[in-house]
Amino acid sequence: MTRFHDIAAKCLALLIVLCAFIVRFWGIDFGLPYVGAYWDEHEIVNSGLTIIKTGDLNPYSPYPSVAVYLQTGVYLLYLAYGKFAGLFSSIFDVQFNRFYPWEINFPGFYYWGRFLTVVLGTLTVYLAYRIGAKMFDRRVGLLASLILAFTIGHVENSRVISIHVPAAFVDALAFFVFLYLYQQRRLRIYLLSGLLIGFATATAYNSFLIVLPFLLIHYLTRPEGEGPLSRNLVIGLACIPAGFFIGYPFSLIDFGFFYNKLLYTLNVYYYGQLERTQGLNTWADYAYFVSKNWITPAPALAFLAGSVWGLARYFKRAALLLLFPVALYALMSLQSTVAHRNLIPIFVFVAIVIAAFITDMVDLIARRLNLNRPAQIVALSILALVVLARPISMLYDNPYLGLQKVDTRTEIVHWMITNIEPGARIALISELRFHPIEIEILKKKFRVSIHRQLEKGPQDYINERFAYVIAPSYRFTRWDREERLKDYFQPFELVHSSGREYIMASAFYFPIIYPIVKVYRVPSDGILQTSSEDRKLFPIKESTGEAQTGDERAPSTHNLIENPGFEYESFHWNLSDNSTIETDAPQSGKYFLRLRGRGETVWTIQFIPITAGKRYVFSTYYRTGSEQGGFVRLSFYPNFDRPNLQPVLWLERRERGWTKFEIEFDAPGEASYIRIECGAPGSSVVDFDQLYLNLRAPDGPRR
Repeated sequence: MTRFHDIAAKCLALLIVLCAFIVRFWGIDFGLPYVGAYWDEHEIVNSGLTIIKTGDLNPYSPYPSVAVYLQTGVYLLYLAYGKFAGLFSSIFDVQFNRFYPWEINFPGFYYWGRFLTVVLGTLTVYLAYRIGAKMFDRRVGLLASLILAFTIGHVENSRVISIHVPAAFVDALAFFVFLYLYQQRRLRIYLLSGLLIGFATATAYNSFLIVLPFLLIHYLTRPEGEGPLSRNLVIGLACIPAGFFIGYPFSLIDFGFFYNKLLYTLNVYYYGQLERTQGLNTWADYAYFVSKNWITPAPALAFLAGSVWGLARYFKRAALLLLFPVALYALMSLQSTVAHRNLIPIFVFVAIVIAAFITDMVDLIARRLNLNRPAQIVALSILALVVLARPISMLYDNPYLGLQKVDTRTEIVHWMITNIEPGARIALISELRFHPIEIEILKKKFRVSIHRQLEKGPQDYINERFAYVIAPSYRFTRWDREERLKDYFQPFELVHSSGREYIMASAFYFPIIYPIVKVYRVPSDGILQTSSEDRKLFPIKESTGEAQTGDERAPSTHNLIENPGFEYESFHWNLSDNSTIETDAPQSGKYFLRLRGRGETVWTIQFIPITAGKRYVFSTYYRTGSEQGGFVRLSFYPNFDRPNLQPVLWLERRERGWTKFEIEFDAPGEASYIRIECGAPGSSVVDFDQLYLNLRAPDGPRR
């Protein structure tokens, strides 16, 4: 290759890498200031910010720590920038990781964290070029980097904070180092290879499988007469734990936590989703989803053809490329949890196999048709275009791919500012969790107050002269597809609606993603025509008067527990299996909760915000004839991830009728939330009704 060709190849590689960066960087602002569209982001962000806030370097994360530490470094840079720009004075101004972990008052941390993933994803594209050029030639390297640059799955996941794109980068870097064993089997290469394998495992546990191509290349390059375990190989393998410790030091420093989290992760992946995936062919599901959505069909077919072609034409190199992706695909397919993102590290190898196949086809055509070099370039370009046409068109049609640029709550804010008269009194239903940034925007134009869904009935909004109510749509469980409480605001006029997802009303600590948001116009006066049944659900209260402009929540003298008598079925309650809403002889109202133990504990849970240091009273009515009785547990949370579990309070057996249980307690320091858990152990059957929680007034009576 002439010097001109060498320079041209490097320039072309640089251009491809630049394109890869642009298409990845394009969409990293998706959803902000709301987060939660990608489930795993908060785990890493909150762990990194907690390290900075507490000084405790243990990430306390379900993931290995490389990604957390990398993100922590980025957050330190953003903190320095934020202080310089006057955004905040210290890390203690940043509020995160409370009861609802998918919320942060400075979403710039997510933006900067996603930028790091973009950089690592772009560097992986460069590594695809280097690996392809080293194993074959620069044409393969260039085409492999081009294919990876526009691989939909890699582009989309390079825009989120996760362990998978960083793992793909470290896996590719390790594989690139392995290739030097073809040239020289020096000890330092074995040392570096072992360290990188361990470091990759400390990025994502599944990346330990990158040891397989390391072993294969060792045996492929082993000289005649050398034993199966050479000194260099033993030293290289011994460096793997060292590399893992470098990436995850607390795996040894706090071995108990690491061991328990590892067992938990293994249990979730191998057994945690057996019921949901029963009857599902996970092998076919992974292959179908990845080939259809992330690689797209034409490149997927090229990969299959290229694999067969490579094994027939250049077996050793093809086997080296295919060993890791096939092993990772098999490992994931054997598990009960289907998590497609775990296959992201295979995209580098897929791109190289496709590129090698296409260049071989061009060479074969050129020999048969006696094509000159310009004609070969045209043929190569045509085949590359066939493979990349669909991914490029998908990016052109929607640069945000499977992610949505603007959250529906942001859309509603823009609509309100444009279409609602200034100064109007507006009620935001708190279950929508409007971001504080957008609440401040609304305050500048409207009189805003925030209320829980069940805090007021429709007549109350008329009495208190609200102009509009902004409310969500609900479902009760993750698998429920029916809209619940849909008639709550039926007396009002629906003037605008946006969104696609119901809010899961049984677990408000789950992420709220692009929710259905409805804008209702409240009648200016009049009494609603309601039946006696309606009045039970929506009792008419006396007007509480005008809320002050900017109130973020109206003062509450109500029971802090939502839906305390289960009159709205499981609304706000997280129920386990064998929990049912019953109607036979409730303590009051129409319904009560029955927990029916069938060999294992059955429970219901609700999380409630509280104030540290305050005295509270909790009570519930229960009914059970079972020998084991029932129980209540009140647990306090300084944040969502680190509970302060309290002892179980046992409810004794009663022969008949409802019994009241009551307890007073002081909320411990730093407590932000309380988890109320009612349960039925073993084979007990326990009924619960009319739960109550509120502050105990200093003189004794309840507030």
